[in-house]
Amino acid sequence: MKTPEQKFLDFTGYDKVKTYEQNIQLPSTMIHIGNAYEISYQSNKFDGKMRNYVHPLKKYGSVLIDPKGKLIVITGLNLSITKRGLTG
Repeated sequence: MKTPEQKFLDFTGYDKVKTYEQNIQLPSTMIHIGNAYEISYQSNKFDGKMRNYVHPLKKYGSVLIDPKGKLIVITGLNLSITKRGLTG
């Protein structure tokens, strides 16, 4: 089974990836603020040129925030990173 780093390298075509470790504590209470129907982001994957990417979701996910408004989480999705990109 491939590691997340290996999947990212396959996805982007990069030779190496810089990883960061961050301790994230999920609060016991989250606030549902809506549903996610797509994920969009900007990346310079593949050729180093910044582009916008939009991934429609087959099933919507729940968008939750912590009570302090510092953390956003999307739940209820089954996402994968493949050579084609983000799918699910």
